[in-house]
Amino acid sequence: MLLPLCHWMASGQGQPAQTGVPQHARQPAVVITVRDENRDPVGGARVTLTSPGTSFALVVQTDFGGRYRFYGMRNGKYALQVGKEGFYPAKTGELDFAPGAEFPITLRHVQEFRESVDVTDTAPAVDPAKTSSTDQLTNREIFTLPYPTTRDFRNVLPFIPGVVLDNRQEIHVGGSAGYELFHQLDGFNITHPLTGLLDLRVSPDSLRLIEIDQSRYTAQYGKGSGGVLRLETGMGDDRFRYSATNFTPGISISRGLAFENLTPRFTFSGPIKRGRAWWFEGLSGEYDSNLNKDLPLKRRNSSPLWRIDSLSKVQVNATPGNIVTASFLINHQKVERLGLSLLTPPASTTDQHAEVQMFNIRDSAYSGQTLLETGVGISEFTQKTLPRGGLPFVLRPEGVSGSFFERISARARRLQGYGNLYLSPTQWHGRHEMRVGIDVDSIENHQFVSRQPISILREDGTLARLSVFSGPPRFTKDNFEGSAYAQDRWSPMERWVLEYGVRGDWDEIIHDAWFSPRVATTYYFDGPTMTKVSAGVGLFYDATNLDFVTRSLQGLRLDQNFASDGVTPSGPSVPTLFQVDTTTLQQPRFVNASFSFERMLPRAIHVRLEILEKRGRNGYAFFNVNPIAATGGVYQLLNVQNNRYDSVQITAEKKFAQNHQFMASYIHSRARSNAVLDFSLTNPTFAQQGGGPLSWDTPNHVISWGWFPITKKIDWAYALDWHTGFPFSVANQQQQVVGPPNSHRFPDYFSLNVHVERRFRFHGYEFAFRVGSNNITGSKNPVVVNNNIDSPEFLTFSSFQKRAFTGRIRFLGRK
Repeated sequence: MLLPLCHWMASGQGQPAQTGVPQHARQPAVVITVRDENRDPVGGARVTLTSPGTSFALVVQTDFGGRYRFYGMRNGKYALQVGKEGFYPAKTGELDFAPGAEFPITLRHVQEFRESVDVTDTAPAVDPAKTSSTDQLTNREIFTLPYPTTRDFRNVLPFIPGVVLDNRQEIHVGGSAGYELFHQLDGFNITHPLTGLLDLRVSPDSLRLIEIDQSRYTAQYGKGSGGVLRLETGMGDDRFRYSATNFTPGISISRGLAFENLTPRFTFSGPIKRGRAWWFEGLSGEYDSNLNKDLPLKRRNSSPLWRIDSLSKVQVNATPGNIVTASFLINHQKVERLGLSLLTPPASTTDQHAEVQMFNIRDSAYSGQTLLETGVGISEFTQKTLPRGGLPFVLRPEGVSGSFFERISARARRLQGYGNLYLSPTQWHGRHEMRVGIDVDSIENHQFVSRQPISILREDGTLARLSVFSGPPRFTKDNFEGSAYAQDRWSPMERWVLEYGVRGDWDEIIHDAWFSPRVATTYYFDGPTMTKVSAGVGLFYDATNLDFVTRSLQGLRLDQNFASDGVTPSGPSVPTLFQVDTTTLQQPRFVNASFSFERMLPRAIHVRLEILEKRGRNGYAFFNVNPIAATGGVYQLLNVQNNRYDSVQITAEKKFAQNHQFMASYIHSRARSNAVLDFSLTNPTFAQQGGGPLSWDTPNHVISWGWFPITKKIDWAYALDWHTGFPFSVANQQQQVVGPPNSHRFPDYFSLNVHVERRFRFHGYEFAFRVGSNNITGSKNPVVVNNNIDSPEFLTFSSFQKRAFTGRIRFLGRK
């Protein structure tokens, strides 16, 4: 459906428009240079040029170096308005345009608090030059939206259209798996080297922008067919700034007065040398007792958690044309007695330690209209799961006993380097902005896994099943990835932009190269409605997922069933084994096509209709080569998965005076695959691979949020999330799948959060105090279901979400 429309767009058919610039400059150009408060160029800024007293208006976009050159302009008086999402807009008075004139413009990043209420963020508008399907949250929205557990920025992501957070807390964009999303922090890859997931924490107060591309993104971004998640963090400026959030402890009175948790966040920033060098520090910590109120006081009834995150950054403008930025990030987390419950005593729980360290340095060098970006970085993820003893692990109908059966020590490291060269714009049948780049990644993965036998007892205490693991406890798997791309942004007319490019990737495991051509275009129908249509199609590949490749290195599991006497074996042992032959594997690929229609309705309401199609081929899936699933699972990794995702999305948003805002979005989608089962060694499912809806499929999804003034100092904010319940499979007592995979669903999910915030001054300092309720309607929203068809509790849901009352206090410094 979308491919013929993409061809029509690319052919340039449609309403004609004026040519933006001549092919050859006959006289010196008038140059506009847009930079931020740290003298960094602001690319992609919308520049509106008007001539006072006339109807003349021209909308253009700055290049990668933050510049735009006006050729052939008549001498005279002109005015400029410059804006970009995440910045306060800038306006100029009348400027004298003459050949060779240069006009610098400074855009300042949006701050959470602004002294003057007359300063408003850049309003959402139809961007005539943007081709990608992109949604974003600025720091103001991250601070203001009432989402649960605000100390973790990942919990705000479901309030971006097209994003789903499943019951396992994995992020899905546009119907993709969590490992199919490419994650980037300040230009560096932060994807976990083993799992491909987002396991890195950054304090929400450190974030300046969260941006997600679902489709039509350029060839610069690869290693993720599902989309791109970009995180941009803050930097100091010439003013010292500091803030604090939730610096007072949480108190519990359910069992007497006690401190229950402490989740402080701090930011500090300022100049090292004004106009030349700046620093930024973002800190967050957490202590949570995780008190289990279902357990008696005489037992250890808590699972305490300690966590600290730190992001340190320095920027030095070595010369006006050379900017160096370095950053160091560390996450450290410790949890004791993880899994504690009525059925799991403290001795059967585990202690977990996790740490992430990341250091990177980036250099940006400008020469004329050419920009060269280079960067190197290293990141390391370590994790330990430690049982609390060495006793045999026993599963009983009334719960578990002994020590947990699994001990894990894992370390994954990524060494990366990249270079992007943004060439000077050229003129040939319009304006061309070209860029080329490379990136290389060296990945190391080391694991130690030790598993003890599992004894499963009946109600009478006899042995029903014994699970035994064998295999080497230590294994290593490394990889090396290399990529290169070329991209051109062509503007043959003022209203028409065409972006096309190609990307090439190679890695050591697949030992082959694959190429990804992509094209996207947008056409802007000038006028009061600011109507725009966009379309694009491209080929997208995923990075090789080491989690799939290394399952064959984890050994063998044998399950032996026993007769009612608990001594006599019942039938042969049932094996679970994974096999991987990397010489036969191909790289999973997706063809993504999309179409978008945007316009401004009366009262400045921005409306966007987005249609997206994804067709995946050669996806990784484990296929049970044992013809009789009940006799065991010998799972071979094959390129057999074919995925299909279709969605229609409509979004409306509006910004009001004094930075108040409203957004609503509805998505109807369908995410299906011919291989939806994910087999594992520790929790085996005996079945043949089968098709059905993916585990994160939500055919109907509505989100809405906003904040509005009650009085001059008090705001009311809400956030709503409703979607169809997630699908799940049914199994029997022998852990065999019954019926088609994912044939049942959880109840629909609904959550409404409502908060009220008041800002006030105290002794010359600015504070903000917020109270509210998450899940104010008390919707149950279960995350666990008994899917055992042989159990008397079959289809019983549990682990319900409760209504929660919350408070927050923020110290914003002296204003």
